[in-house]
Amino acid sequence: MKNKQTDLFEYKFEKLPDGLRGDTLKEFKKFLDKVWQKYKEEKPSYWRENLYDNETDEDIKKNQPFLFFDEERVKSRNYIGYIKFKEYKFNLYPKICSPQDSTENINYKKINDMLRLWLEYSNNAILPKIETGLNEARDCDFIEILIYLFAKYTSDLLSISIFQHYEEINEETNFLKGKLNFNEYIRNCTCGKSHKFHCSYDSFEVNNKFNQIIKYVSKCLYEISNNNDNRNYLIDILHTLDEVDDVICTYNDCKSVYINRFMGDFNTVLDYCKLFLINSITFNESGEFDNFAFLLRTEVLFEDFISNFAEKNFPKLKIKAQSQKDLDTKGKLHYRPDLIVEYEKNKIIIDIKYKDISNINQISYSDIYQCITYAIKEKCENIILLYPDFNKKKGLSPISIDTSEFCDRKDAKISISFCFVNCCDGNNTEEIEKNLKEELEKIFINFLCPKMTQARSILKM
Repeated sequence: MKNKQTDLFEYKFEKLPDGLRGDTLKEFKKFLDKVWQKYKEEKPSYWRENLYDNETDEDIKKNQPFLFFDEERVKSRNYIGYIKFKEYKFNLYPKICSPQDSTENINYKKINDMLRLWLEYSNNAILPKIETGLNEARDCDFIEILIYLFAKYTSDLLSISIFQHYEEINEETNFLKGKLNFNEYIRNCTCGKSHKFHCSYDSFEVNNKFNQIIKYVSKCLYEISNNNDNRNYLIDILHTLDEVDDVICTYNDCKSVYINRFMGDFNTVLDYCKLFLINSITFNESGEFDNFAFLLRTEVLFEDFISNFAEKNFPKLKIKAQSQKDLDTKGKLHYRPDLIVEYEKNKIIIDIKYKDISNINQISYSDIYQCITYAIKEKCENIILLYPDFNKKKGLSPISIDTSEFCDRKDAKISISFCFVNCCDGNNTEEIEKNLKEELEKIFINFLCPKMTQARSILKM
């Protein structure tokens, strides 16, 4: 804990910071409830799907699910990110990165490398992959890493070139310019202002929507950052965009911005702005960004990461990641396997779950039913439930289920296997990628081509 900053790992209690008691704690809980309401209203559907599937507590369905309080203790649930309330700051990290015992120090560098990799492969929370060195900030909190990547890249870009765009201007002029608005001009004539022309014209402006988005995001991040380098980069951005209007922007504003495909550097900046705007919830009631939350559901991010990682790193396999299909004949119900992997005539379906599983009794029946549905609809005999490896697990024995009554064959059976992958094994992102690819490769070889001596070379790029 640094000053009034608290590091939380999923479902692990920590002591509340000093001063966060009584009325201040009640105010903090109300703030979290407001964040939850905005989260449900503003988040895209893929972040809100199945929010309550495994939740039986009715209070949680109504109140915020981010933090759980027990007297003078607090623990985070299945969210990662950052929460700022007044002078109190909370870093929310995945359980998979938690120190094994109280004597082990938190490895911020490994956490940051892993989360950066998750975001870089995610379709739902895109983190642009850029060659910006992290030596200045690699041991900072994760939110500071994200701020650094955005601020350093954007500051360097704006020092070379500022984005300008043709904007439609509507104003009164003393001379005719562009297109005359006749209705407004007639109104001026009736008021004795026939010498004033109300015109619409295009002007090559620095004060455009894209620069307004950059300025708004930079101001938000400046208020929450404690890193001097980050704040200096953000100040440089704000000084460069001093003539740009201060406008509150949203993720939808980003979607309305058009950037020429030859200006890829500015598209990268826009992707960063999207990342912050779509996952951040700000409260600016006092004129300053006193309260701020950047939150991602861990299981959604993890499943998205593994699916896209497999699809992009094994091009010689036919892989469909999270493709939605009709469950009923009328197309009203749908199912979406995380991964359908095919090699020649062999096929497996992989269902990815972010759960800590150590024995067969912990397997959810709903997950089993889901696997059976996939097997029947896709006519696939081999299903894999894939979990993160929290504690160096060796795997569980597969189970066999008779499905002959649903199929043409009397001896029809499906096999459900349980596999584990380590997503934070390595000293940097390159090593983590390499080790994860090797683990997935072993799974593919075992289930798709176990008898082929050249299986490894076939699967490699």
